Amino acid sequence: MTDTKTLSENERIAWAAWACVPQVGAKRITLLLETFGDLTKAWHANNAEIRNALQMTGKTFDTILEGRRKLDPQKNWEKLVAANIHVVTIVDEDYPALLKEIHNAPAVLFYRGTLPRHNDILVAVVGTRVATSYGRTVTPLLVEPLARAGVGIVSGMALGIDGMAHEAALAAGGKTYAIVGTGLDLVYPPQHAELADRIVKAGGAIISEFPLGIPPLAQNFPQRNRIVAGMCAGTLVVEAGEKSGALLTAKLALDENREVFCVPGNITQETSRGTNKFIRLGAQLVTDTNGILTALNLLPDDAQTAKQPPYAGDTPEEKIILKHLCREPIHVDELSGLCDCDPSVINATLVVLELQGHVRNVGGMHYTLA
Repeated sequence: MTDTKTLSENERIAWAAWACVPQVGAKRITLLLETFGDLTKAWHANNAEIRNALQMTGKTFDTILEGRRKLDPQKNWEKLVAANIHVVTIVDEDYPALLKEIHNAPAVLFYRGTLPRHNDILVAVVGTRVATSYGRTVTPLLVEPLARAGVGIVSGMALGIDGMAHEAALAAGGKTYAIVGTGLDLVYPPQHAELADRIVKAGGAIISEFPLGIPPLAQNFPQRNRIVAGMCAGTLVVEAGEKSGALLTAKLALDENREVFCVPGNITQETSRGTNKFIRLGAQLVTDTNGILTALNLLPDDAQTAKQPPYAGDTPEEKIILKHLCREPIHVDELSGLCDCDPSVINATLVVLELQGHVRNVGGMHYTLA
């Protein structure tokens, strides 16, 4: 089924329709194609012919027949067009290349925006929905250089690390792709509606295998995780507890022989137990972006020697602030005490350093080195 074809509009409408019928996935679409040659003929076949093609009876088969009976392919297509939602099938040239290689690749993807090109390198970035200050610091530190290096960032647009990964990619002027567990007429979580629009406007895409109207059911998210992992050359786990869904994505990546990178964390933090465990099991420990780029053959082995020395500051105020800043967030008041400087001077200098890209405001008047 994965040979590339040029589908007629009618055939593309039929693919989209079958993808919206409950209990019809890639395996059953393959059976329909093997029997009827194309999905337009399959749609118009009688019940007995469909039963013979799918080699099944019972409640699941009744569900398929009822779903087909209720759905008008042309009206379904018009809804997609009206919502500016595109359809790519597994036989199309622009279907994500690496995703096509996994053993249970979706037959159809719905998307808003622009899909990555076949030669684009993609990295999934996943983690806990309840990020610590460590996760909030580490995510942009790793993701922004990846995006600036031309790596597309893929995540699930969930709260926490997922959303931060998309934001970091956008901040770096890169492209990012959100794989969601709902129909594309819904945004979940709703707080990320504006983020979704910015992802599309920046040249990325919101992607789903679920038809319009499908709500954020719990079982949808493990299913979408295989797409997150499957599209990417590697998966980076920033923070994850031992039972985190992010670790499921990492395991799926390992199952498909893709690279898995984990950020080590505080051994007393629940959100670091999963990543630390995966490192013990053989995932690559990463503390900077170069480790990821090197593993993906995007960086020469001697690139480290070409790095610029860290900025030490031009003014006395900058120098003393940079001396006391580190990768762990520190509050302005504490920094003022360490530097023995007036708080107004500290604040003004931090603003300048932030504009120059040397420090980062991580919220709540806490700063770190960029």
